[in-house]
This record gives sequence, structure tokens and C-alpha cells, in this order.
Amino acid sequence: MKDIFIIVPTYDPDEEIMAKFMNELKKEFKNICIVNDGSNKSHNKFFEDFKKDGILVLNHYVNYGKGRAIKTAFNYLLNNYNIFSFLINDKINVKRHWQKNWIYIWKQ
Repeated sequence: MKDIFIIVPTYDPDEEIMAKFMNELKKEFKNICIVNDGSNKSHNKFFEDFKKDGILVLNHYVNYGKGRAIKTAFNYLLNNYNIFSFLINDKINVKRHWQKNWIYIWKQ
């Protein structure tokens, strides 16, 4: 599934749960975009570790909310990749509620 991008908006995540969630995502998807939506500075190293792992991390310096985080990711992906179709599903019930919404973007 190399042409699918997974967008993960997050704010002050539980690092243990998010690390498990991201490890599961990385098994199935190559392209993952995390939007750090103004999380506390104590999470900086956590997000830097994802960058070192090859995951795209976009940052807001203040919390703008999930909607703005998703728009930030769309804007970045649409300007930096040849993407022109997408599907949004905002109500997927993920085991243990690790993430309330996944956004799938893919090339046709």
C-alpha cells in the first residue's frame, strides 16, 4: 500500500499508546503523516523520534484543533506529492480507541 497516506492528527498524546499504534501502522503503510497540533514541549523528543524513523511530522506551535491539523496535512501532501483523490472516514472505531480518525489519501 505504498500509495496510501495515513494522516494522524494528535495533541498531547499518550506516548506509550501512540507508539504501539504507530508500530502497527508502520507494518501496513509506508506513508504516514503525523500532525503535532501544538502538543506540550515535553513531547518534542517523541515526535523527533518519529521523524528519525522516516515518518513525516508536521507541527503546529499552538493547538488549532483537529480540523486545522487535517487541513495542514492535506495542504502539505497536495503541494508535495502527486495526489488528486482522497477518502475521509472520521468515525472508524479503532481497537482501544488509539486514534479516533484516520484519513486515507491515495493516488489513482
